[in-house]
Amino acid sequence: MAFRASTGDFQLDNYNELPDSNLKFAWIIWISAVLILNIILLNFIIAVISESYEKVMQKLIAESYRVKANLIYERELFLTDLTENQMKDYFP
Repeated sequence: MAFRASTGDFQLDNYNELPDSNLKFAWIIWISAVLILNIILLNFIIAVISESYEKVMQKLIAESYRVKANLIYERELFLTDLTENQMKDYFP
């Protein structure tokens, strides 16, 4: 029943034939199982998403340096005069 509840199969077999005391107990177990399984599955999804986010954030710094290096390279392509290449304002 726990596996069926975790997969979304909420078919209530013959719970209405149980005595009242057992019926209340069965509903409490069923509701708690559904809630606990949802919490476990949501925690798993959050863990997977946070791992992917961490990988992207690690690549973010390297990507920003790559973009900056490309911008510097493009700027240096426009410096054609030898005196511009030797100026301290452009190359401190």
